[in-house]
Amino acid sequence: AARVSLLAAAHLRRLCVSHRYIPLVPIRPCIFPRFFSSSSSSSSRQSLPRASSSHQGVITIMGNSNSNSSNNNSSNSDSSAHHDRPPSPVSSSFSSPLELLNVEPHYVKLPFEEGDDKWSRITKALSQRIPDPEALDATFEELNFGTSNASNIMPFFKQYFNMPDHKVDRTRFFETALPRIQQLVLDMPTIFKENIPLLYPQMSGRVVLTPLQAACLLSSSFFGVLSPSRGNSQYAFPSCDLSQLWGVSTILGLPQGEVRGPAGIAECILHYFDRITERTDDELQQRRIVFERHVLPQGIDWRKSERVVIPATVHLEGTIEDSDAHVHADFANQYLGGGVLSGGCVQEEILFGIKPECLVGMLFCAKMEPNESISISNAEQFATYTGYGRKVKFGKPFLDTKQNVKIVAMDAVVSQVKSIQWSRASIVRDLHKAYIAFDYNNSSGRGTDDTTTTTTITTQMVATGHWGCGAFGGDKQLKFIEQLMAASEAGCRLAYYAFGEKDICDQMQQIQTYLHDRNVTVGTLYACTREYGDRVLNDKSECDLFDFIRSHF
Repeated sequence: AARVSLLAAAHLRRLCVSHRYIPLVPIRPCIFPRFFSSSSSSSSRQSLPRASSSHQGVITIMGNSNSNSSNNNSSNSDSSAHHDRPPSPVSSSFSSPLELLNVEPHYVKLPFEEGDDKWSRITKALSQRIPDPEALDATFEELNFGTSNASNIMPFFKQYFNMPDHKVDRTRFFETALPRIQQLVLDMPTIFKENIPLLYPQMSGRVVLTPLQAACLLSSSFFGVLSPSRGNSQYAFPSCDLSQLWGVSTILGLPQGEVRGPAGIAECILHYFDRITERTDDELQQRRIVFERHVLPQGIDWRKSERVVIPATVHLEGTIEDSDAHVHADFANQYLGGGVLSGGCVQEEILFGIKPECLVGMLFCAKMEPNESISISNAEQFATYTGYGRKVKFGKPFLDTKQNVKIVAMDAVVSQVKSIQWSRASIVRDLHKAYIAFDYNNSSGRGTDDTTTTTTITTQMVATGHWGCGAFGGDKQLKFIEQLMAASEAGCRLAYYAFGEKDICDQMQQIQTYLHDRNVTVGTLYACTREYGDRVLNDKSECDLFDFIRSHF
């Protein structure tokens, strides 16, 4: 009866959409609770071995009744309805829950669920002792299921342990760490009691894992036995296959005569495996790692904002990951993790190297859309690093004492053609992107009076820096102003790191003080930025953005 009712509702909604009407009564996903709550998901695995509750992470997709707010292109409009409180995340962009059921698979497909042949090959190969790089090469060859190039992977460990500057002890790795990695893979059927749902675009949801579960997934990724998430063909997922990194490190890192670049990130991840060897299963369950997809269902009319710009704290030195701020920005790719497994060595890739638990989100987080961000809370940092780009290297072991740090993945407009970033659509798009990342649920405790011209500066700090200003080609002054507006609208204060660039650091300190002293609002600053952008697009700009702002106010 529920299925028939849902078919009728779905057909009605399709008619509404085709005629540009919005149904008055939203179709809610609660008809099929198994797909939106962990409370009944156990029924989907009645034949699988059960783990004790101590292994279990809380894995959920959150439904939401605001499904009638389905303007997915709102991030490109600056004239949609303004909300003082950030709108509640939407649950789904599917026309109905039935369409969600037609997306296969809905969950990460783990190796022991892909057929007896694959799992028996894995258990046979990993039940054997692997005493040296040659035996490890043979294991990779045996476990090559066509998802990676074994010929590229095989030389890595032999070359790495022959490098004079390698930091992971060879004897300890093969006698202690590698057996633990093998056992974590073999224990997967008992470690995972519930499915891991895929977090699709325009679908607010979260996945909560224990460090033990993250270690199990990363151990499987170590051997390249995790199949990439497919989902529906229109939704793209990144790959989470560490064997790709072993291969690219052989090609791009180790031939340079030292462990740096991709090999430096690989060494950080090997150090992670070495460190978890020191912990028992119980110790690996004292924390919860939360991956959450956030969706902004309605755009903000930035012209009408009367929030006063909140001054930032601009730091000449220091790094985002060292900040005491609660929220740390990840200058992300649309695909979570960016090129961390394919040779990338910039901010996001380095972050995922020193905090490897972030990597598992690549299994179930689909490509981000313009009105979305992804947050990762409580991922532990295991190492420091030196250098940047192709010169990045493992620094030293790190003991992480920070609690409840939230990493927010936010991808900027790609501006390889410089003028792109100055268009109205691009400015609004990145304002919404930063806003949903900084404070998607009004956790800063802002008030609800739209007309107020004052903003209480809260203790919520967001550590950020030159977002989208590297390979994406962003203008540093524009990205600073965009983030300043988004944080002010969200009621947060920026802790901005200029990465040792004194000139731009001084300029940013001066302009944010200038704006604060004049009680400039977000709305008027937005209008000024738009006006300057129009001048750039028409080749009429005669100064930089900061100078234009000074002349405007």
